[in-house]
Amino acid sequence: MNNIPQKSQASLLKGYWFIFKDGDRSIAAGSALTGQEKIFVNDQLVAKKRSFRMISKHHFSWEENAYEVVFRVSLTTGQTECSLAKDGVFVGCFKTSYKSKYTLLVYALVGAVIGFIFGHFNLSLWLLAILFPIAIMLAIATQNNNIVINPEV
Repeated sequence: MNNIPQKSQASLLKGYWFIFKDGDRSIAAGSALTGQEKIFVNDQLVAKKRSFRMISKHHFSWEENAYEVVFRVSLTTGQTECSLAKDGVFVGCFKTSYKSKYTLLVYALVGAVIGFIFGHFNLSLWLLAILFPIAIMLAIATQNNNIVINPEV
């Protein structure tokens, strides 16, 4: 069982899922915090790879049609964008955004403070390796669905 959602959704725990409709086809593009990206057509896996790039492309064919799914991540805005093209023609696009404009700023400030503390006090990277998963688990536990997915026209 793939546990693919029926509509687009975003969460730190379950990753980002962008659900496109192309006639009677449902195309689900999923991206996780771990960099794992998967593309499903009608619940059948058609493409999969791990990527930490700002732009990641997936090409696949389905019933004589050539598809391209592109993930774009912006470090400056914190947005993730997923677009779909069929036979070179744009089908649709989704973009994530934060409910609060200050969410990304808070994450950036926390990261800067942690970086300063570790650099200034010359702390071991092993300590960071131990604390980072704990911080991620706390973020997941306190998450309040602060990420929204909007279709782009």
